[in-house]
Amino acid sequence: MVVMGGVNVRQARFVELYLSGMAAGRAYEEAGYESRGEAAVSAASKLLKQEKVMEHLQRLRREQEKDGYLTRQEIRRIRHEMVNDPDVSDSVKRGLLVDEARMMGYNEPEEVDVDLGLADLIGKMRLGRPMGDY
Repeated sequence: MVVMGGVNVRQARFVELYLSGMAAGRAYEEAGYESRGEAAVSAASKLLKQEKVMEHLQRLRREQEKDGYLTRQEIRRIRHEMVNDPDVSDSVKRGLLVDEARMMGYNEPEEVDVDLGLADLIGKMRLGRPMGDY
């Protein structure tokens, strides 16, 4: 299904999330694509280079600017100035940095590949092995 500007629903959602300040790879995942982690980052980079996606992105940026929205770069510049301002409290600076990390996708948990089946785990627990041995 194609929405305005020749992009499909997932592409439109990706662009919206990306414009909201979400890291491209995370926006790609949240838009409903199957790739995760580095594969999502790579796929998002390729998606951002597609002509229709670029056009949709630029169109939405122009609309946001017309409506008085700040761009992601402007928000980051303002945050940077506030973090470096000696008159801003440490708690406010901490909040700004936490928000920045969230926007950039830095606070996402790393994927852990667990190769231990549930049956094996229960069996080891029944044998009374210490937790560190699992």
